[in-house]
Amino acid sequence: MPTIIYYSTNADAGSPIVTALNNSSVIRENGVGITSFSDLAAIPVRMLYANSGKDTLILEVLDIFELGSLLQIKDYFAQVTLILILPMDNRELVSHAYQLYPRYLAYSDSKGYIDEVCGVIEKLYSTDSAISLTPAVKTHIQSSNNGGLA
Repeated sequence: MPTIIYYSTNADAGSPIVTALNNSSVIRENGVGITSFSDLAAIPVRMLYANSGKDTLILEVLDIFELGSLLQIKDYFAQVTLILILPMDNRELVSHAYQLYPRYLAYSDSKGYIDEVCGVIEKLYSTDSAISLTPAVKTHIQSSNNGGLA
């Protein structure tokens, strides 16, 4: 069974992203499990059990220090689709974030970021959609070249 693995220092079963994903018909219909945790040290252990090519890891980063800790264990993320949520669109944060090779990059200070992340997840797990997400690096470069419009 594919699983969405959500990490945040504030993760709990009632977090807005977990609630939104649990309410998604695409997630329910495709039997996708959702698990969340808030212990950074548990990420490497959890990644040992990840289903290569089927699991998605959502990392919601609190600050640059937490991002630095994640960069130290980035090799564990190679086997899963990574969605990264940064606290803000900050040049330094984004520069470091790209070292994790996320498939999608969102910012928690932007309105509607939860809907965006859920939309990406739904496309990833939709059975009637053959979508290949463009890496976040290309998306960010395109949006920078278009005056911030993707």
